[in-house]
Amino acid sequence: MTDDGGIREFAFTTTQRGAVAESLVAVELMIGSGGRLAPFKPLADDDGLDLLVYDKATGRATPLQIKARFGVDAGGTVEFNVRSTTWRADPSAKLLCVLMDDRAIAAAWIIPMDELENIANLKRGKYVLTPSPKEASRDKYAKYRVPNVAAAFA
Repeated sequence: MTDDGGIREFAFTTTQRGAVAESLVAVELMIGSGGRLAPFKPLADDDGLDLLVYDKATGRATPLQIKARFGVDAGGTVEFNVRSTTWRADPSAKLLCVLMDDRAIAAAWIIPMDELENIANLKRGKYVLTPSPKEASRDKYAKYRVPNVAAAFA
């Protein structure tokens, strides 16, 4: 409450947006896989690791970095940035880029981390990806688009 008895307004922060997206990804991984995938959140994500996804069927664990955006840019694309300091060409790690609508994942791209430097543009210490959210798009990111986040672990 404010000093005058009114209700204080809050803005939805970037940190909160990231937390919401990561939580929704974790939920979608569990639901979309019928419980086969179990996401784990590290206590600290110093190395850009947002989730570790354990596959109960194979016993494999996949490091996952998640990037989320909550809108399309003026040019009709979605921009995702990965700091070069947190990127590693780990063949077992994946980058999951999600476009969020109001409360759900509207589009998703999953990119093996060892392919990132080949498809992204390096600008000011960041790998920049700009996929089109249009389903019919034939851009260089189209082959990484997945119908749902669990499909990337099929």
